Parts: sequence; C-alpha cells; structure tokens
Amino acid sequence: MPNPTSMLAGGTSKLTGVFTSGTGVITPGSIAATSGTAVTVTPSDTTIYTLTVTNSAGVTVAQTI
Repeated sequence: MPNPTSMLAGGTSKLTGVFTSGTGVITPGSIAATSGTAVTVTPSDTTIYTLTVTNSAGVTVAQTI
C-alpha cells in the first residue's frame, strides 16, 4: 500500500509490495521491487502504479494501486 495514500503533485510516497518467490517490478519507471522494502516515488501528476511479480516458472501476477 502507498504511504501516504494520496498526495499533491510533486509530493513523495512510499510503495511497499509483499510477495514471495519472484522478481518484482513497479511501473511506470521499471523500478525493481524487493518484497517488504519500500520504494519512494515522486509523481508529477496523477499516477497509477502497478507491481508485477514473476516467479521462476514464468507465472506473472500484477496488482495496481
């Protein structure tokens, strides 16, 4: 979940994904995501972020926030 859950343009937010057995990427920005580790984003406009996790078998799951 983002923290804070909303912000003004140019503000910052931390996104933390929790997942197991896979490689995570947050888009836009192709930001590498590690489970349980916050990533700081600073959108300049309204932005929808998607965390995509792919496991070793190539199965992909995505969650948009």
